[in-house]
Amino acid sequence: MRVRPPIPGTLRVRRFLAWVTAVLCAAVLVPAVARADNPIVQHIYTADPVNWWQFGGAGGGNLIANGDGESGTAGWGVMGAGTLSSNAAVAHGGAASLSVTGRTASWNGPSQDVTSKLANGRSYTTTLWVRSQGGTPTVKATLALTADGTTSYVSLTPGTAVNPDGWTRLTGTATVSWSGALSGATFYVETASGTDGFSVDDVSLQ
Repeated sequence: MRVRPPIPGTLRVRRFLAWVTAVLCAAVLVPAVARADNPIVQHIYTADPVNWWQFGGAGGGNLIANGDGESGTAGWGVMGAGTLSSNAAVAHGGAASLSVTGRTASWNGPSQDVTSKLANGRSYTTTLWVRSQGGTPTVKATLALTADGTTSYVSLTPGTAVNPDGWTRLTGTATVSWSGALSGATFYVETASGTDGFSVDDVSLQ
């Protein structure tokens, strides 16, 4: 008995009917899946809001480049007068620290531009280790903000006395905010008074 092959037109009809059936099933199922009382969808609706500034360039990791001083003075400068150098003789961690000498004012010290790294209204935690080269100066980290032509100062850490016999940890948390367009933001380390030289290591702002 010979089996006659299917008529081409019949195959096209069957395929069309299958396609129509699939479309109708999708139309019925999708609304049911997407209903707000669906547990999965409901979880998405009620998820906690995300603060997106916590991600990307304005947050997360350390905003200070070469904070450990292992790349010499790269990324650093001096606020005002003074000479900044890599110091392999003393280090809190790694092989070197950063030392500043020749200061002529208390506000002179290691500095770094962080203008493009800050988010307005965010709180930042600062940590650094400091060691004096002589004496017991009170050292602190400060942020200078310039917006719309006006400069303001944010104390990032409390002033803490340091000494030449060991490393002292400075840490603090502060909210950084400004009004208008930010044109400059400089992180720097200074003393409350005097011009004693000092060294810094393992600096972080995050």
